[in-house]
Amino acid sequence: MNSELMAQLRKDLKVNTYEGELTTYYECRLIYSALAEWMRFTVFDEVTDDYFCKSKAYILRRGIEVLRSFIGSSPALQQWFLEDEKGVHEFDAPVKEIRDRMLLAGEYFEFLPSHDLTIPSTERININDRFDRVIGTSVDSISNQIKYVGITKIVKTEAVKKDYDEFSLEQYMAWILKTAIWNTVKDIDKFEFFDAYSKKAPYKSWVDFPPNGMDYHLGRISLYNGLHEYYLFKKNKEGEWLNSQLQELLSETKEERRIILGLRMMCNNKAVVKYKTRGDVVELKLMCRLPIKEEILMETYCWPLRYYMDKLNYIVPVEVWPNIKHTLEVNLGMKIEEQ
Repeated sequence: MNSELMAQLRKDLKVNTYEGELTTYYECRLIYSALAEWMRFTVFDEVTDDYFCKSKAYILRRGIEVLRSFIGSSPALQQWFLEDEKGVHEFDAPVKEIRDRMLLAGEYFEFLPSHDLTIPSTERININDRFDRVIGTSVDSISNQIKYVGITKIVKTEAVKKDYDEFSLEQYMAWILKTAIWNTVKDIDKFEFFDAYSKKAPYKSWVDFPPNGMDYHLGRISLYNGLHEYYLFKKNKEGEWLNSQLQELLSETKEERRIILGLRMMCNNKAVVKYKTRGDVVELKLMCRLPIKEEILMETYCWPLRYYMDKLNYIVPVEVWPNIKHTLEVNLGMKIEEQ
């Protein structure tokens, strides 16, 4: 990347490197946040009468132009933005992903039925006792105080501290087991079962029969293209197997990941998260993917580490680390270990 451009981005975004950070990773963090900001303001391009909103296709095209100008022909930068575990992608893949992350995070507002996008009204949202999140366009009076994190912006708060979400994993598991509708199942041979005692990553922890010592189990049936149907299992007093299929909405939001974490917690085998404080950021390493709700939180405030689709390794700004740590420990029942 052009050194002058990098210096300007560093100044504008207020994003600093940390000791030991690879230059490529730092430059990609800068580009990631800068690209989100450019895409945010493409809705105001005066190319139509409705210059306050744009189609998703228009934002995609403009985002591709901006990304090409940022990474040019640099193999290292292209690798971070254009490659993942599935292979090499075209420029539209990361731009579309960032656009969709911004929509899920509330950085865009979607009109129906056209599905055109615009920027929401400027708003400060208190996120903890020290910082607010800023959505919409920046207010001139605070523009020089704003810091860019992930795909959003933060500023020191002037408001009362926002309470954390206290719906713990214990409460969630009690609720989902209480509301399950149980049916007798004669044949369990067609199911795989999650082994909550396994120390391995969840995708390596599926076995052919329900493990001993557990009152409740999570089972699944393979469908197609790596998809599964998930069921809760338990035995009744007569020793018969009962199951309850997860609702479609729970499956779509990957709530089976929360249940996996809950079952591990119930077996005194909490999933481990490792972190290391590095200056004004925290390097975070997860052992498994998170439910969609928490994944959106991570992708709003944090930077992926190794490539744009990295969902296991994040760079977390210290300003939001209290929120992230609370979410992982309380809402997801994970064990936090400092390296």
